[in-house]
Amino acid sequence: TAVVPNGASSGRLMVSNTAGGSAPSTGTYEVITNPEIISFTPNQGKAAAPATVVTITGWLLNQGVTAVDFNGAPADATYNAADGTLTVTVPTGAATGPLTLIVNGERGHTSEDIFTVIPEPSIYSFTPTSGVGGTEVTITGTNFEGITAILFNEAEVEDLSGIALKPVEIEGITYQQFTVNVPADATSGPITIIARGGTVESEDDFVVPVPTQITFNPSESYAGELVTISGKYFTGATEVDFNGKKITTSITVVDAPDEDSDNSE
Repeated sequence: TAVVPNGASSGRLMVSNTAGGSAPSTGTYEVITNPEIISFTPNQGKAAAPATVVTITGWLLNQGVTAVDFNGAPADATYNAADGTLTVTVPTGAATGPLTLIVNGERGHTSEDIFTVIPEPSIYSFTPTSGVGGTEVTITGTNFEGITAILFNEAEVEDLSGIALKPVEIEGITYQQFTVNVPADATSGPITIIARGGTVESEDDFVVPVPTQITFNPSESYAGELVTISGKYFTGATEVDFNGKKITTSITVVDAPDEDSDNSE
């Protein structure tokens, strides 16, 4: 083994002993004089919070490297003296492509390998825009791969096993679409989707309507008697108020005969 001396330049090597010097090597030895990327891990990630942290291995990464460019989006880099690597967080605006070192403010070495940016999900629309627990909602958008959670305001959909993405074309643009049932405890608010590429919240609220069109039978009775209350949007009912006296138990909601949109309890 031999230590490369300062000032060495790329070329053929010669070895000498007491008898003299060898002929030049057939191969050329390259002396690295500027920072270079050898590899990086992971090779894909996202810019959406929490953004992916990338570790870069290479040569002379402590020699003036201040940032790494993700195909047009630069991000500050941190040098790790313990192992000679760089760590950098995928920045907003990053695009799939090679990584480039920024050395003393100038663009330097560009990696041969490609870093793949996982795009953030987006919600284009959802229909219907209102409903009670159990209502089937169709959501249209992009980059829904790897969904791990769907929330209607703060109520989370418990079972995601039935989520199936299908392509749909709207005005010449291809979107993804899936259906999901509103949780029983949902309240009015935005729809939130957490997918592989990040988290997206709908701009418009999904409205869970309050009970309305209330009627009751019989119209009078004494305490302990059963009363049938009819109306709309009783799904998920948690309380009945009898002029200030509230009950929260023994409430049963069923569909009214021949009136799918009404409930009685």
